[in-house]
Amino acid sequence: MPNITIGSSDYDGILMYVVHEGGPSANQVISDANTVWFEENGDVRASMYGVAETDVTQDPEAEILSQTNISRLPTLLFVRVINGQMTAILSRKEGTVPQSRIRTEFRRLLKQEPVYEPGDGGGTDDLIEMNGRGGFFGLGMGDGLGGCPKWMPGWICDFPLWIFIVLLAAAAVLLTLKFKK
Repeated sequence: MPNITIGSSDYDGILMYVVHEGGPSANQVISDANTVWFEENGDVRASMYGVAETDVTQDPEAEILSQTNISRLPTLLFVRVINGQMTAILSRKEGTVPQSRIRTEFRRLLKQEPVYEPGDGGGTDDLIEMNGRGGFFGLGMGDGLGGCPKWMPGWICDFPLWIFIVLLAAAAVLLTLKFKK
């Protein structure tokens, strides 16, 4: 995990960090990452720092190189920043990456990241929230129910549990009505 200080806790969130050696491909990745950040930074889980970068031609002994095992430049790292420190690398894209892939990955990570801002809730989505595990409607067989067994197909695990309960209740009501006649 990188132990690099970035700004202060005011800038916490998911940060896009470009490690490069200059040139047009690095400039393109930095420009595309900045464009994505400017369009997506309204999310409280996005770092307010923007896009950080390290040019290894100017700093060949950069700490980020030894801590991340980067083998191809430019590399775009998506990192979690907490209390001004990079605490985890969430994802990486190596080489020249199209803006659409940067945007898709940034949005995906923002959705998965807990909210740390006061008043906005904390932690990860729980089973009752609309965007919890189990697809669009939540309430799937997520962590709150002990998770999904490894042998069960993924589509069953993602099926919203509340729909199953409603269907089961409806079947019970129909069977009760049928046998009462």
